[in-house]
Amino acid sequence: YAVSILLKLRIHKDCCEVKLLTLGATKKEHVSEILSQENPVCVGSVETMTLKNYAVSILLKLRIRKDCCEVKLLTLGATKKEHIATILSQEKPVFIGRVKEMVLAKYAVNV
Repeated sequence: YAVSILLKLRIHKDCCEVKLLTLGATKKEHVSEILSQENPVCVGSVETMTLKNYAVSILLKLRIRKDCCEVKLLTLGATKKEHIATILSQEKPVFIGRVKEMVLAKYAVNV
């Protein structure tokens, strides 16, 4: 359930740089609170981001600082098809901004 702490964090979108953000969720209910939010969750500027299993689905809700921001490494890993079902059910594409290097593992290659 630690993924839900993102909703409580106040990361200032204008001046915050996060070096490493790693989130993993083994159960769908671990990310359900974030997915049910109407507004996106701002994580500022992120250098390296890793999302594992059900946490991959919160990519739909994350907002990374757009101006002059480049994610150096984005890693998505999903060991089951259910982990990415929320993303695959979306009709519109997922916009993630500028990414220098991306690693997609197992079922995440379908994203």
